[in-house]
Amino acid sequence: MKAAIGDIHGRDFWKKVLENKDLTDVYCVGDYWDSFDAPYEVQDRNFIELVQTAQNDSRFHLCLGNHDLHYIVHDEKYSGYQWRYHNAIKKKILAAMPLLKIAYRVDGWVISHAGFSKTFMRETGCVTIENVQGRFDRNFGFLGFNSACADPYGNDPRQGPLWIRPESLILDMYFKRQIVGHTPTKAISTIKNNGNTLIMIDSGAAGDFFIF
Repeated sequence: MKAAIGDIHGRDFWKKVLENKDLTDVYCVGDYWDSFDAPYEVQDRNFIELVQTAQNDSRFHLCLGNHDLHYIVHDEKYSGYQWRYHNAIKKKILAAMPLLKIAYRVDGWVISHAGFSKTFMRETGCVTIENVQGRFDRNFGFLGFNSACADPYGNDPRQGPLWIRPESLILDMYFKRQIVGHTPTKAISTIKNNGNTLIMIDSGAAGDFFIF
């Protein structure tokens, strides 16, 4: 069994998931920072523990989220941004970048923060996850918010895998089976369309995770 965990935002419920020894792999979809109730010190300690766990436990895998990216891309600043601690957070994220992947392909599923659309892949000339990762590694701004899109919330198929919203994604899915966070839901939910399956795991219920 494998598990995918929704947006973290300073919470430590991921530790309970890892206690399940039946799980062979656990994937976090990002957004480790910018809690609206946990102080910086709690978020900081939690991120340090996430990174240390990913370094020491081969079952544990981390994706990058937009609330992590905006500390390392100059013109990206969104809700919850912690100006006071910008430099400290940026330093920690940059140090952890080898562990923070854009996506994972696992058992026919693609796991990422927000998902991959056909439009984004076509317009950027990418064919594989590795293409996207390579472009990002050379230029972090490659996966920033696409300001050419009219919708300020990111609900546009031109947005990339850290920003696209599910309403646009489900109509334009590049990979047929995707697991994403990014957009809050009351519970883990499934959307199907035209042979595609989208699992949304950014549940407000701390401790929720998707088993596959």
